[in-house]
Amino acid sequence: MEGDIERVLWNEDQISKRVSELAAQLTLDFTGAPPPVFVGVATGAAVFLADLVRRLSIPVFIDFVRVGSYGFGTQSNGAPTITSDLKLDVSGKHVVLVFFSLSLSLSHTHTRTKVKKSYFVEKAEITKTGSLI
Repeated sequence: MEGDIERVLWNEDQISKRVSELAAQLTLDFTGAPPPVFVGVATGAAVFLADLVRRLSIPVFIDFVRVGSYGFGTQSNGAPTITSDLKLDVSGKHVVLVFFSLSLSLSHTHTRTKVKKSYFVEKAEITKTGSLI
């Protein structure tokens, strides 16, 4: 274990098992439906999103949205803005928002709220939210 890590909360096998469980549930949820759009929220979601969609047994579209509230500092200003929007049109499509963390911190709460109230989510048919943590 690395010297700066106090303890490991979930090991690789536990994470892999949970990602497989989520993928199985999402496969059931969307079987027979048009391909959903999986939207990675911020770059932190990229690896989790890739692991998740590799385990799906349905076709999907993938896109990303970037949200920022730090500017050039290390403290969130509490007012996130969408700094890079979707490239895909999600009007009438099923959308799954994928976050790396659904932390209860104020910064993450503001980010989730901003994304869920965004223009593209309002146009979606169904929106689900998932996270690794």
